Amino acid sequence: TGAVLLSVSAAGFEPSRVVAPAPDQVRGDGGRAFLQCFPSALSSRMKHYPPRSHRPRTPSISIPPFHAVPLRHRTDGWTPVRQAEFIGHLAATRSVAAAARGVSMARETAYRLRARLGAQGFAAAWDVALASVRSEAGRARLDAALEAARAAKRADRKVTIPELEWRVASGLWQVMLRGGRYVGVVRKPDETALLALLSRTRAAAGRA
Repeated sequence: TGAVLLSVSAAGFEPSRVVAPAPDQVRGDGGRAFLQCFPSALSSRMKHYPPRSHRPRTPSISIPPFHAVPLRHRTDGWTPVRQAEFIGHLAATRSVAAAARGVSMARETAYRLRARLGAQGFAAAWDVALASVRSEAGRARLDAALEAARAAKRADRKVTIPELEWRVASGLWQVMLRGGRYVGVVRKPDETALLALLSRTRAAAGRA
């Protein structure tokens, strides 16, 4: 009678359905029938994977930190954290309507927020979130948005003392993306705005 072979599986060793030939069969053909039973047994248990795609990946875009648009505080309005979360949803969905729904706000109010005074950093983060690097025109728009974001963070003489006070109180907002997915926001202190505010207030006190 034939003997049952043991073949390797993902779970370890288990009996296979391959049956070895009887000893008299092995003597008759030199064991060729015994050896020929292996390919079908092994190939039936091997996993086959499709070839990997060699398409270049689209470079991920990081949203620069930005100041929230100065607004009177309302828990049901565009709070700083809600503004930052909107930008995160915008980067993930590339849809203003979907991003507004993600923070329980209306699409029209998002556009009105972008048009407000002091919204330069928010608008630049918005443009970066929607930027594409797949074309020359898209890369040019991205570069312009990043430069606008850097300019909006500067605490130069054009920034008023009330604006500096807002920046110190609300901080800088950083949108966290991972693999193109929005994972959260982080608030960071704006030390540049704090130093500028101290310098301005000291200068104003010295002139008084």
